[in-house]
Amino acid sequence: SRTNTIFKERWRDANLLERYPEVSKLPIDGERAYVFFTEIHKKYKYPVFVNEKFMTEAVTWNRMANDGYKIRVYNDIIYIYEFQPTGLTMSGSKLFIENPKGYGLWLREKSNFSNYSLKQRLRLYYSYFSAVRPKLSVKKIAENLETPTFTILFFSVLYAIKQKINKTRDLKRSKKFNS
Repeated sequence: SRTNTIFKERWRDANLLERYPEVSKLPIDGERAYVFFTEIHKKYKYPVFVNEKFMTEAVTWNRMANDGYKIRVYNDIIYIYEFQPTGLTMSGSKLFIENPKGYGLWLREKSNFSNYSLKQRLRLYYSYFSAVRPKLSVKKIAENLETPTFTILFFSVLYAIKQKINKTRDLKRSKKFNS
């Protein structure tokens, strides 16, 4: 169960990029309800990709934040919810992997809008690579992230080395345990 951080003020004005701890020292965390003016929200269409069925709302929220729109966040409880076993929170990772173009777009824009350092961007892109690697080619992964193919090839080598190290470590543990 997650708890929202309570801040000192009655409310706080922020942009939606401040949901990310790497962007703000006081991130807007936990589960919160977001309400938008309809005429503003309608300006931000959800991108559509052929053969994909899911696009995270974070893409539109991040675009609004990048364009300067702010939200007012309250400490008040305005709704009570219950996580469902078949709900978005429980199936989020699977949805992202099954919709890799939208997933790549979200991560790419998140890193651009949040002015990630090279190290932060590489970490983010490596996590994407690790998640979609069984499903996509190096070329497709590079296209989805709009990053050089060389970067993804580097991730392939890094991933293979990491797997080898893990396998060796597990083998040593197994031998130690069975001795």
